[in-house]
Amino acid sequence: MPHHAEQLADLFHNFSNTSTKFSLIGNAKSYGDNYLSKKIISLDRFPRKISYSQQDNSITASANITIFEILLFLVKYNRKLAVIPGTKYVTLSGALSNNVHGKNCFVNGSIGEHVKNFKIMIPSGEILLCSRFNNQDLFYSVIGGFGLLGCILEVTLETTPLTSLQYKTKNIKLNNLRETLLLGDSSLEESQYLIANVDNLTNQKRSSTILSISSTHDNDTKQFKAKNSNFDFKEVLNRKNYKYTQVIINRYTLYLFNKLYFNLLPTREKVETLEQLNYLMDLNLPFYNKLFRNGFYEYQVIVEHTQSLKCFKEIRQLQHQYKNFSYMSALKWYRRQEDPFLNNFSSKNGHSMTYDIPKSAGNAQEQYNFFLRLNDLLIKHGGRVYLAKSSPITKEQLFEMYPYIKDLLVLKQKYDPKEVLSTSMFERIMKL
Repeated sequence: MPHHAEQLADLFHNFSNTSTKFSLIGNAKSYGDNYLSKKIISLDRFPRKISYSQQDNSITASANITIFEILLFLVKYNRKLAVIPGTKYVTLSGALSNNVHGKNCFVNGSIGEHVKNFKIMIPSGEILLCSRFNNQDLFYSVIGGFGLLGCILEVTLETTPLTSLQYKTKNIKLNNLRETLLLGDSSLEESQYLIANVDNLTNQKRSSTILSISSTHDNDTKQFKAKNSNFDFKEVLNRKNYKYTQVIINRYTLYLFNKLYFNLLPTREKVETLEQLNYLMDLNLPFYNKLFRNGFYEYQVIVEHTQSLKCFKEIRQLQHQYKNFSYMSALKWYRRQEDPFLNNFSSKNGHSMTYDIPKSAGNAQEQYNFFLRLNDLLIKHGGRVYLAKSSPITKEQLFEMYPYIKDLLVLKQKYDPKEVLSTSMFERIMKL
C-alpha cells in the first residue's frame, strides 16, 4: 500500500502501462460491490491530517480520515459536519465518492453540497484541485462517482455550529404508512433529524411504523450521562453469537419482535447524544450484516413526494408476491439537491425507503429478476435507487434513472482512457 502521493502515482503509472484494472478503498463500509476489484488500493498508510480555519469555519482533511475522527476534532471548536452518515467509520473519500446523506437530509441535503474543494490524483498521476470554479467537470462527477475518475487525496468542506451534543427525540406510533408520511411532512420545520421504522413484513393496510422526531436539547452536555439499555443487543449479537441468531431470525420471529417492540416502546420524550442519534447500528448492532446467513441486499429507493405512497405500496405487494421480505425498513425525508452532481440521488423533494432483503441461496436468478421488476416499478413512478447500496440493476435501467451518468462515462474516457479504474459494480452494470 502507498505511503505518500509519489508512491501512489507510481502505482497509477504501472497499472496504466500494463492495463491493470484496480479500485480504491476507504474503510470498506459500503454495503455493495462499489469498491471491490481484483486489485485494491488503500490510503490507510497515508499521513492523517486535519486543520480548522476560523476564517470561514471550514476544515481541510486528508481523505483517509474517518467521519468520527472529524467530529471529535470539531467538538473543541463547537462545530460539527452538516451531514453525518449512518456509520461513523466511513472515510472522507468514501463519503464523497458515495455522496452520503444522513437523517437530516431534508435540511442539509448530501455531503457534496458542503464541499468547498478537493484534491484528486487522476490516472495520469497528475494532482488537480477541483471546486465549483476550477475543474468543474470533475467536481460534479467525482462527488458520487464511486472512485471511477481518480483518487481523492484531500478535502475542504464547510462545518455547521454545534449548539448541543444532546437531542430531544420523541417516538410516535402510527398504524399505517399514509399517516406516517403526512405527519413527517408536517414535522419538517420543527425537526433537525427525522426517520421512521416501517414494518413491511405484513401486506395489510395497517402497518406499524415508529416515527422518530429529533431536535436540539439545550441542557448542559457535560451533565448528561446516557443510560444503558437493560437488554444489551450488542452483547447478544456479538461476533461469537451471530451464527446462532442466524437460525432463529426469520420472517416470523421478526414479525413477532416488531409487534412487541411497537407495543412496548415508550412514547415519552427522551434525550439522546449526537452519537446515539446518528450511530444506532454502530452502537447496538455492530455485526448486523452477520445476522443474514447468505448476506443481504440493501435496496434504497427515493420517490417524489406525490408518488411515494403509491410506489411504496406497490413495492411491498411485489415483495410479498416474490416472498422477498424486508427484514428492516427505514423511511426518510429528502429535499431537492442543490448542486448538479451527475449522480444525483435526490433531484426532487421526496421520500426514501430502505429495504434490507436477505439473499436467496437457491433462487438467485429469480431474486435478480425480482429486483429488475422493482426497478421498472420505480422508473414508472419517476424514482431511482441509491447506487451506494447493493442494488441489482441493468445498464438500461441505470440510464433511465440517472440520464446524466452518460456524461460521467464521457469524462472517464477523458481522464481514464484505459479504464484502469474499475469496480465490480461498474463492470457488473456495464457488462464489461
